[in-house]
Amino acid sequence: MTKSQTNQYAMMKAAMQVLNENKPVWENIKPIAVEITDMAGLLAAIAAEGQMQYDSQTAGHTNRKDRALETMNSLGFKTSLKVSAWARKSGNEVVLAATNFRKWEFERGSESEQVTRNTTIAGIARQHLASLADYKITAEGCTALEEAIQAALPLTAVRDAVGSNRQAATGGLALYIKAATDILIHLDGLVEGMLEDEHRAFEDAYFAARKVHHRRGGSVKPEPIVNAA
Repeated sequence: MTKSQTNQYAMMKAAMQVLNENKPVWENIKPIAVEITDMAGLLAAIAAEGQMQYDSQTAGHTNRKDRALETMNSLGFKTSLKVSAWARKSGNEVVLAATNFRKWEFERGSESEQVTRNTTIAGIARQHLASLADYKITAEGCTALEEAIQAALPLTAVRDAVGSNRQAATGGLALYIKAATDILIHLDGLVEGMLEDEHRAFEDAYFAARKVHHRRGGSVKPEPIVNAA
């Protein structure tokens, strides 16, 4: 949840708590009871969407993906240095053109481009394995690079999927909070206009809870509430 959404949700929970504690005051007033029932459902939906958003933080997946790419590029670049040295010495211009990179060149580009570059290096190294023995290119080294490439691929896909889920939850939250806010505005008028003077204490407590208290902080895990109806 954003800071603003956190503040709005906290206010809504506080208002619902006052309503829960004073149910005998309004439960037989149908227009109010209907709005509160709808409000309880929306707050449950907000809690669920907020939980999804909280669970779908991409930072952990991004860190794992970055480490996987770093491992892949490190192995790939070392292999490219050895293969390009052999290609230069043997006069193999085709292989030299495909493997001759400076470090910053090797690591640039999109994730897909980096994976493709490393896949090319691994393929060339394995193809010329017999000729590269003096340059310390081994079958085990080729396998290690190939495994690093395979490790990087699914992490990139998972990170993108988790990010998509988080965006969906963010959109859902905005819609639910807007709907809940509209209900509260309608409920304000009903509470003020339909309750007898003897319930003034409840009315005052309700409108005090309706004030948004601005809190510091960004994304938080939403705590669910007990439904009023």
